[in-house]
Amino acid sequence: MRNTTFSLNSRPASIVWLLALAGSTIWFSWVCARSAIGGYYSRALDEGHLSRSISFEPLNAEPHFRLGVRRLLADLDPEAAVTELNRALQLNPHDSRGWLALQQAYLVLGDPQQRKVALLNAEQSDPTSPRVQWELANYYFMQDDKAAALAHAKRVFLGPEVLVDEKGSAQRSLEAGALRLAWRSMPDMNYLLDNVVPRNADDYLILLDIVVTDISQSQTESLDIEGQDQPVAFNWRDQVRRSWRFATRHDDATSGMQQSGTTDSSSADNSENSQTRPSNSSAVPENTTQVAAAKELWRRFQAFGTTGKEYRPERAYPFVLFMIAQHEPDAALQVWQQLTAGSKITAESREPGNLLLNGSFEHDILSSGFDWTILSVPAVKANLDRSVSHTGRQSLSIYFDQVITDDSGVVQFVPVKSNTKYQFNSFLRSRDLFSQSGPRWCVEDPYARKLYLESEPFLGDLEWTPYSGNFVTGADTKLLVVRICRDPAEKPVEGRLWIDDVSLTESN
Repeated sequence: MRNTTFSLNSRPASIVWLLALAGSTIWFSWVCARSAIGGYYSRALDEGHLSRSISFEPLNAEPHFRLGVRRLLADLDPEAAVTELNRALQLNPHDSRGWLALQQAYLVLGDPQQRKVALLNAEQSDPTSPRVQWELANYYFMQDDKAAALAHAKRVFLGPEVLVDEKGSAQRSLEAGALRLAWRSMPDMNYLLDNVVPRNADDYLILLDIVVTDISQSQTESLDIEGQDQPVAFNWRDQVRRSWRFATRHDDATSGMQQSGTTDSSSADNSENSQTRPSNSSAVPENTTQVAAAKELWRRFQAFGTTGKEYRPERAYPFVLFMIAQHEPDAALQVWQQLTAGSKITAESREPGNLLLNGSFEHDILSSGFDWTILSVPAVKANLDRSVSHTGRQSLSIYFDQVITDDSGVVQFVPVKSNTKYQFNSFLRSRDLFSQSGPRWCVEDPYARKLYLESEPFLGDLEWTPYSGNFVTGADTKLLVVRICRDPAEKPVEGRLWIDDVSLTESN
């Protein structure tokens, strides 16, 4: 019998093993290259790259997910998006992103039942995701199931901060949305603070912003301020003029507040006499409820003991303006002082005896509260100027670029006493300032629309020129507004004005 023993040391065996090794290496390299190329294409957003990724990696869910998102957002084809997203979820049913994108597609298609299924699958895939809980809260809110909406809104605050970027803005955005939804679902501030809202200062301030914004939009709407578009997202820095005009509409303010349900400091006692808008399940709460809620929220916020802690002063601004709009300047000042108690900027900006904050303009303008506010006025630019000053390092420069306006955008609210004599002082400088009606100082009671002080217009080329005046406040005056104004304002104004060393002091 012939010996058929096969030796591994023989030349044919070595060749076979080498060929097998080479084949395995080539196959493995091809698999790795295919996966790498597919992965590269899967990270793209254009259709061509995503299609190539699918051909290279047919079992990879990511390109199907991205293609589905593209179909939904870029191609505006929700039906095609549903097809691709379902393919992605068949490959990876544990990806909550896919389920969230799918529910968005069903939302566009108007299929609430399939949307709910997608949302419940997203929750099953990632039950602690704030984004998933936020979308569920939105769904139940749209279905008018306020209890379920509140339950899921509360869970937004309990999830891990997996969506937070280095500044924490993503999670903050979700929390703000959840707070807004909770407030719209249940306008009972005590219930929200006891059962839904986390007990921390940041969330209380966010909710305060939301409530006060709702009130201000409603009040502005009821007053029908001429020439002002209704803001979609209320920006307090850009709306001081709106709030000031609200306060100055004294004759209309009473009827406007009655129509919108807003009252003065005795609103809690007289709320039954206020007329409010008809109830609507998806509308914002009536103004009477909002006013009481805002005050209760602030009372609870004070319990945190913010004195000594440094808060950005602008965080208090919405509520400061809110209290001013409610004709409660004393309470507004208390709010401002409490939240700026730990601020070095406001402490250094106060000058002994001067009721105006930062009257020498030696510090940054906060554009909030009872500091100077620089409004955005077309063709008017106001900023600190270190190249020109009366005393100190800098002054405030206001440049008018052939603009027809009655307002420079420079304004400061000042709490004062009634039946008291005050002295106003300032220094001004101008260059090439021409108009038939130049800018001037105006000091007035914004509630009574009573003008206490109005300077002569400043025109031409002036070196540093003092302006002073005195007046006695009326029996009901508690708040003044100091601003650079124009009256009349029918003709354009061009040129530059500097102001410095502005003061308002109580006169003996």
